[in-house]
Amino acid sequence: MHITLTYRGPIPGNARKKQDVWRLREAFHHQLAKIRNTEQFNYVDSYLATATHQRRGDLRRRIGGKFFNPFITDLFKTRCSLYIRVFRGMRQFNPVLGNVDLDNRVKTIIDGLRAPSQQGEMIEIERETTYVLIDDDSIVDGITIKSDHLLDEDDEEVVLAIVTANIHLSHATWENIHLGYPSEAY
Repeated sequence: MHITLTYRGPIPGNARKKQDVWRLREAFHHQLAKIRNTEQFNYVDSYLATATHQRRGDLRRRIGGKFFNPFITDLFKTRCSLYIRVFRGMRQFNPVLGNVDLDNRVKTIIDGLRAPSQQGEMIEIERETTYVLIDDDSIVDGITIKSDHLLDEDDEEVVLAIVTANIHLSHATWENIHLGYPSEAY
């Protein structure tokens, strides 16, 4: 099973701010909110609607009075590997991609995929619940990154990021068996 998310917009290569992470988190939230009621991914809301979460623990992370509902979490015994494709804007074509700081951009993308871990990562948001892909980046057990030119964009801070999370089980339980069989990341 996999989830593919996209983002097109600025991701600074150097001095990032929490607003940069939240811009991605907002884009990913809207995409995850669209798929949460599909047959494949309704397990997040179904889990919260049953008494199971009272016995096994709340899947939601609460920070500053707001809830973050992850699709991939240790509670479900799920893990993922990420395949991230980053297309970067450029002023003029150069076969060598230049001095753009790709590793900081990837860190910003991964932070946008996860729930905040402390109050200092929060900004003011209206809604009570935000959907995030992962509870914590520790459940990511593999990352592949490919980078290329975004030829229709002149701003070097603008990227098109395509993130595919390949979900697999760390081990099968009655609560997660519908997600598939335990498998290795690819």
